Amino acid sequence: MSHLTLLVDDDEAIRRLLTEYFDIMGLQTACASDGQEALELLDKLNPAVVVTDVDMPMMNGLDLIKALQERQTSIPVIAISGNFAHLVAADNLGAVSTFVKPLDLSGLVAEVKRLLG
Repeated sequence: MSHLTLLVDDDEAIRRLLTEYFDIMGLQTACASDGQEALELLDKLNPAVVVTDVDMPMMNGLDLIKALQERQTSIPVIAISGNFAHLVAADNLGAVSTFVKPLDLSGLVAEVKRLLG
């Protein structure tokens, strides 16, 4: 089983921050800049967890969650956003957990580790 976490965010600085922090915490990551790129990487990488921003141009995090459900994947999705209403929508779509920006990095890593088992 993969222990890879796919980080999806349109903000390169956030992707870099998350990648560096996850690496320090001993977690493997790959990155995508939007939901469409994440879907393209999904089959190649077979991530165990997806952490996605909700607010992205092109394909947003809500559409990514819907697309994962349509593919009938069991990959848990953690949604992140600065917009509380968007997090509620992600929760309603089946995100296993949500985190508001600015992120609690240690809490996010703890949740990813919990999901990785």
